[in-house]
Amino acid sequence: MILFRYSQLFPLCFAVFVSMLGFGLVMPLLPIYARDFGATGTQLGFLTASFAIARLATTFPGGWLADRSGRKKPIILGLLGYSIVMALYGFSQDANQLILLRGFQGMASGVVWPVISTMVVDMVKPADRGKAMGLYEMMHFLGMVIGPGLGGVLAGVFTIAAPFFVCGILAFLSSILVAFTVRETAKTKICVGSSSNENLSFETNSEIPVRNNFVKVIKELTPYGGIFVGLCIARFILAFSNSLMQPV
Repeated sequence: MILFRYSQLFPLCFAVFVSMLGFGLVMPLLPIYARDFGATGTQLGFLTASFAIARLATTFPGGWLADRSGRKKPIILGLLGYSIVMALYGFSQDANQLILLRGFQGMASGVVWPVISTMVVDMVKPADRGKAMGLYEMMHFLGMVIGPGLGGVLAGVFTIAAPFFVCGILAFLSSILVAFTVRETAKTKICVGSSSNENLSFETNSEIPVRNNFVKVIKELTPYGGIFVGLCIARFILAFSNSLMQPV
């Protein structure tokens, strides 16, 4: 089994499971929680939008940071932030506080999710990448499946705030697990001032002179520009459709 060949996969898969557990747990409970505070329909809409806006603003910088400083630190910081936000949900006093916390949750997830997937690809052999990403996605959706049911049970047995505290504890434990069991996978970055022509060849390629052109920027990211743009458009359509339904 792939988990036995790559022992560090488990902490990362558990981290994304906890992250999605919190997402699945929050979605059905937050509207009820907000309604208890007298939230309007507009506030419920912002409750969903704040997560997406914050994640939009932090996903690319999180990936850039992971390329510059390594994968491990952003994951640990994101999980710690996630644990704090989930715990603070339980202390909320009004709908506006929930909207603010939902934004912070989006910021944390915007750092954690893409960087973990990158780290999963880093640590396995090319022949095992499909299986590793399949396991990663399975844990991703398993968290979404278990989250709503677990949240409902905990809210029924205890209070509606209890699920948030439980998820905060799990996120904290996940950050500790990653910190002590996962090794950094990012390669040491080469300084721009390096004297090696090989290292500088990518930046000095005459075919990519200026970065203000969209096509040339895409070429810098990937040799499969058309496929990359198509996947981005498809991802946007899926996310947009999902966001339309979530507040309802």
